[in-house]
Amino acid sequence: MTDARVADDPLAALPLLAGLDEATRRALAASCRPRALAAGELLFRAGDAGDAMYFVQSGTLVAYLDAPDGHHEAVGRIGAGEAV
Repeated sequence: MTDARVADDPLAALPLLAGLDEATRRALAASCRPRALAAGELLFRAGDAGDAMYFVQSGTLVAYLDAPDGHHEAVGRIGAGEAV
């Protein structure tokens, strides 16, 4: 897929949505709001309301589990093209 097409239809690059036709992807994209995170910025915490789905367009998110001793343990990574 060309960069111009991805810029015009960013959801087209997401494997999760690969089976959707263009019109459906565009309708879904119309309800999406871009959100940029700075390195180390929190997206949400365990226990927060599950009221949204996020698609990682670029970069990587790291999922952490708070250990009883107060440390954060990385338990997963979510990369470009994946959803959380």
